[in-house]
Amino acid sequence: MNEIGSKAPKYNPFAQAEARARRNLPFLMSGKLLAAHPEPEWLISSILPEDALCVLYGQRGSYKTFLALDWACCVASGLPWHGKPVRGGDVLYIIGEGSKKAFARRYEAWCKARGQMPDRVRFLPEPLNVTDKDAMGHLIDAATLDSLQPRLIVLDTLARCFGDGDENNTKDMNRFIAGADALRAAFPDATVLIVHHEGKNAKRGSRGSTALEGAVSMVAHLSVSGSRFVTLRCTKQRDAEEFAPITLERRKVEGSLFLEPVSLPNSLTASNGDPRAGKNDQRALAALRAAPGALTFSEWQKKAEMAQSTFRGVLKRLLGGGRVISDGSRYRCAEAGTAKSETAAEEQRTAAA
Repeated sequence: MNEIGSKAPKYNPFAQAEARARRNLPFLMSGKLLAAHPEPEWLISSILPEDALCVLYGQRGSYKTFLALDWACCVASGLPWHGKPVRGGDVLYIIGEGSKKAFARRYEAWCKARGQMPDRVRFLPEPLNVTDKDAMGHLIDAATLDSLQPRLIVLDTLARCFGDGDENNTKDMNRFIAGADALRAAFPDATVLIVHHEGKNAKRGSRGSTALEGAVSMVAHLSVSGSRFVTLRCTKQRDAEEFAPITLERRKVEGSLFLEPVSLPNSLTASNGDPRAGKNDQRALAALRAAPGALTFSEWQKKAEMAQSTFRGVLKRLLGGGRVISDGSRYRCAEAGTAKSETAAEEQRTAAA
């Protein structure tokens, strides 16, 4: 111990850094350095953060792979994703589920719809057990030999990349998360996107242990809305605001499908300048909210007391605007709203007008 009045050892940050590196010690940040930490960077502006662990989930048949492939190809080509800027770079896509032929058709449909074939994406056409260190090492070596520095790595799906563990077991899920983080460590600044299934109880989010959603930076849910649309909703965006719901339309291309944006008015906006459209949309929503459960087309039309031709136009707008969700035969409100909260929101809009 130094005597009182003696000089303290001079702080040498370079020597400290070298000693820390030699002993493989963690880096401790000062408050000043932490405050100077940059704002979140984006792979896809406001949607997919850079250097992050993210989840895209939905029910079976909700077109999750179509969207994940769309994001991957936009990053690999540098093309904007439906008007949103994209930071281009290499992409590694793990095709763990489905046939290679079916996936190839989806890829060809994307190339046809966007008019180009990305040259910075590589596919692994088999599942990858991210909890297996040997399997992970082989993949990392293969990517390195191919001079690949991925900005985006897609694991499609969690179930096929999970190994022999139990998704509901927190310990097993943490092993999977550690494996996904190992991919990020191997490729600095890379984002790992996990394509996952919805749980039996849709209100509880994705399937399995809640440790997954607790560990990731972004969670997005994809759901089918009617016979033509899908709706993307953000349920978690750790370092930024959650993006507003996005509605996409399924378009047939080259024997497969492509998801393209739709610009339909929401339920509060008049259609083609007709003020009656907004009123009809509100009337239909009020009837749907007042029902004890989901309604069929005929049940909903009768409760809304509209002619069938008028109601069909209302239904198209509500589905396209992401205000209503359909399971194929029945309809329910997308948001967890009530007639009371809608009235309050309307009063706020009127006051602000």
